[in-house]
Amino acid sequence: MSPVFLQKAQQLCDRWILLISEPFTDIQRVPADHSAAEKFKSATIDVAHWISRASFDVIGLAGFDYSFNSIQDESEEVYGAYRRMFNVADQGVTLKGILELYFPIIRTIWPDHGIRVTNESLRIIHKAGKKLVAAKKASVMAEALTEQNWHKDILSLLIKSNLSDDPSKRLSDAELLDQCSTFLLAGSDSVSLALAWCLNFLSLHPVIQNRLRNEVLSLTSTTLSLSADEALGDTDTDDKYNTRVAPPPAYHSLIHSIHEAWDAIELAPFLDSVVRETLRLCPPVHGTIRVATADDKIPISHPVVLRDGMTVNKGGFIDIRKGSYVHIPIEGLNFSTEIWGEDALQFNPDRWTSLPANARPPAYPGLGNLMTFGMGPHSCVGYKFTINEMKAFIATTILQFTFEPAAEISKYNAMLTRPYITDKFELGTQLPLVVGRYSASESP
Repeated sequence: MSPVFLQKAQQLCDRWILLISEPFTDIQRVPADHSAAEKFKSATIDVAHWISRASFDVIGLAGFDYSFNSIQDESEEVYGAYRRMFNVADQGVTLKGILELYFPIIRTIWPDHGIRVTNESLRIIHKAGKKLVAAKKASVMAEALTEQNWHKDILSLLIKSNLSDDPSKRLSDAELLDQCSTFLLAGSDSVSLALAWCLNFLSLHPVIQNRLRNEVLSLTSTTLSLSADEALGDTDTDDKYNTRVAPPPAYHSLIHSIHEAWDAIELAPFLDSVVRETLRLCPPVHGTIRVATADDKIPISHPVVLRDGMTVNKGGFIDIRKGSYVHIPIEGLNFSTEIWGEDALQFNPDRWTSLPANARPPAYPGLGNLMTFGMGPHSCVGYKFTINEMKAFIATTILQFTFEPAAEISKYNAMLTRPYITDKFELGTQLPLVVGRYSASESP
């Protein structure tokens, strides 16, 4: 999937280059007054919004070989349906929503505006999904007849596995469609939010930002030295969506170097630490719920005082009845000073080279004691997908842009952990940063 990640990361950079250079897109050359060019070397960009568009494109292509084209245009019908559902979910859980957990029939007999919006969105998604699954099945069958193997997207792989002679290993069309919906819901905004929070941390820690940039530069064996004057060339207006300021040759060399060096970038130690630290401090999913399918006992490692005042000592158990909802506070575990040390609330990527004893990973898949993706057999199936997508976008953007704070940012926990401008919650989800063109000559 890495070529898809890198392709969409560069398309996002192209749009940001255009936004930064926008004052000059209607002229054919740089103004004689070079101070004017300096003025437009940066722009304030809502990175949360733009990365959300890019990540939706990624999951469309990587998941189903389906082009939403949302980096260029947000009018695609299925994309709009998902956006409306996310907006409903971001309004948070009400008392009625909690009751619906226990009595799902409420959603049918007492639908509110949010439920009606969600139902209509699901109708649009289901209709498009049925067509997509049917077309993909026909395509995969044609591929099998010609003994070709050109479809690598997740849906194609699922359909190929459906060719098994064992009926128990096949998925129905309805199940395939449900899997598509799961990948879209879990694989778009969750990744984009993690990326947006990462760029925010880098903007607040310029030393870490420069150190990360230098690591990636060392792996690409190239530097990008773009001044505002070099970046402002003729514009290509043949395609209204691909219009951007024509970059100099060094720009193309850089993009080629990122692709060539991807295997090394993927394993870059400081980049890996930055990604992990971001996922620790800003897990896109701040908590989750599991349901006990049988009576069980949860062992405890330290004394716990129950609601009735009784104390269960270390080595004891807390009884869980079948059907009980168990809340797993991912964010609380990621912030725990008992696990991560006294600086648990600080952004410190270097902690990953020398973890405290309590944070050293046991033999679990995923990211060890980092609960962002859960643990065990029900942990996030797409955690490697997420991490590699994050690395591709960070490596591509960090070599072309610098990031500085544009406003104080706070976060709120709805379905996902979303950013907003402090004291301006009514403006909704956004994470504006001052995004500037990176010039190697200006690097400290």
